[in-house]
Amino acid sequence: MGIETRYDHIYYVVLNEEWIAAIRRGLEASPSGFSWELVCKCIDSQLEKSKDWTVNNFRVEYSQYCDDIDSWIRAQLRHKDCPVFVQFDPDCQPIIKTGSGSLFVLYEPDAVTYSEHEEGPDYGNGLWAYDGRL
Repeated sequence: MGIETRYDHIYYVVLNEEWIAAIRRGLEASPSGFSWELVCKCIDSQLEKSKDWTVNNFRVEYSQYCDDIDSWIRAQLRHKDCPVFVQFDPDCQPIIKTGSGSLFVLYEPDAVTYSEHEEGPDYGNGLWAYDGRL
């Protein structure tokens, strides 16, 4: 017997206007200039460099400006996708679940494999170790 989940998960990041303005200033000063493709690459880079190993393999699938993030979350839930906010810099990246901002939807590539040397959760204590029973 398998465990059925009611929702698929959709991972996302929302950056407020201050973050986007800072990224815009940095990119406009560079020779390549500003583009949303470069912003997505910048987010990818932040995810790769994050101290939190659980977000290192995520990549930006697409981005959009969202006027009402709460409404976007409710729409995803109606379509059986459970939005999960990803925080790549917990020290200075606020969790935004209402209002407006630049929304980046993330995915984890299929070919991702985890090394046994990576620090991660200890699954040996899970229910699977006891055949799903306590």
